[in-house]
Amino acid sequence: MKQLDVYYDMQKAGKIFSDNQGVLSFKYENDWITQNKPVLSARLPLSYESYSDTQIRKYLANLLPEENALKQLTNILKIDSNNLFDLLYEIGRDCSGAVSFWPLDVINNISKNNKSGYKLLSNLAWKNWINDDSPFPLLNNPDDEIRLSLAGAQIKALLYFEDNMAYQGQNGAPSTHIIKPPHRWVNTDLVKNELVCLRLARAMGINTAQADIWKGCLRIKRYDRKYIIKNGQTQNIRRLHQEDFCQLLGRMPEQKYESISTPELLFGQCFNKLDELGSQGILKTPAIAKLALLDLIIFNILIWNTDAHLKNFSILYNEHGYCQLAPAYDLISTRKLFLKDEYGKKHNMASKLAIGIGGEKIISQIKRKNWQKFSQECGLSAKLVFKHIKSMAEKIYDRSQWTLYNDVNPSYNKSTWDSLFLETIKQQRDCAFSWLN
Repeated sequence: MKQLDVYYDMQKAGKIFSDNQGVLSFKYENDWITQNKPVLSARLPLSYESYSDTQIRKYLANLLPEENALKQLTNILKIDSNNLFDLLYEIGRDCSGAVSFWPLDVINNISKNNKSGYKLLSNLAWKNWINDDSPFPLLNNPDDEIRLSLAGAQIKALLYFEDNMAYQGQNGAPSTHIIKPPHRWVNTDLVKNELVCLRLARAMGINTAQADIWKGCLRIKRYDRKYIIKNGQTQNIRRLHQEDFCQLLGRMPEQKYESISTPELLFGQCFNKLDELGSQGILKTPAIAKLALLDLIIFNILIWNTDAHLKNFSILYNEHGYCQLAPAYDLISTRKLFLKDEYGKKHNMASKLAIGIGGEKIISQIKRKNWQKFSQECGLSAKLVFKHIKSMAEKIYDRSQWTLYNDVNPSYNKSTWDSLFLETIKQQRDCAFSWLN
């Protein structure tokens, strides 16, 4: 029986076990339960009983890279993609949220010998990674003690920044920023695309992750980290916990999209989950969270983001185990966006929604009746939904112009994509006005 220690913000919360057939189980530490500490997942409440493979696997799988990033990673590590235990053993030291995974007693030895820390990112390490497009976050030598995991299909790096100097975390030292390089298989500047969409969302009053450009890449400040500052210097970094809606709804990463053949009403399930968290006492203000989620969904439609799937929505816990809707992230405009797969085949990301609006999955075909149905599915009044659509539609075009020309372009090259983006916003704004009539 193999075992991994599970830490929550560097406090031991439980253990993951794997038998000879790779069947997993999870058990909270008794002290963690008696002290009424936060849960690992809203689907895994504190209990002295062990959780089964079926109950824990979906939570764990959503902590790992996906699709081509996972394929590259497993090829390098020589590990089967279904072997969650060995994958977490290798790269589970710095994950999304507060959790980290450690071989038995390893973290005690690291703490005892004060081995955790950071090393300055060398120009060579950066150059090698950015050119190789490696799935290892700035790790070309698997023997190095940099073991990081971040969910998603895109290659990313995790770094620690202090006074704008970049460092690599070692032995589980927490990162502070996510680095997304330019996507070599996309026909447009995805870095600028995401930066503009994040900045526009913030200008629209939506809580978003902070982002800027660093070495031609998108640099995103991790909102699941809390900085302890003393005399102007970072003394410590606390990990804050989060769960995406795949984890909250008990779905595997490949189920982040709504089924085409079977209506699943996934947005309705998300709103119901917020109500459920409220009834459990985990979410103190479900009404506020639901309005924030509503605005984010409307915003994604107005910028033509057809890739807003379940893993792009999360809840964020505070130190006491209470949650709120996490800041928005992974916001892009997918209109006329083409993505090449590993075989060089082009895929049009432009029209089909990851999650439908009131049963409609083609973004250009959304009508007033779909928003009415969406309202009913999500337990919201149609009057409230149309009020939020009207409010956002009335201001999004002007704020798009301001974001492009005053916020982003002064420090970023203008491009032909700018006019396409503004054309898209104007088109979607006009569609929104038609939904109101």
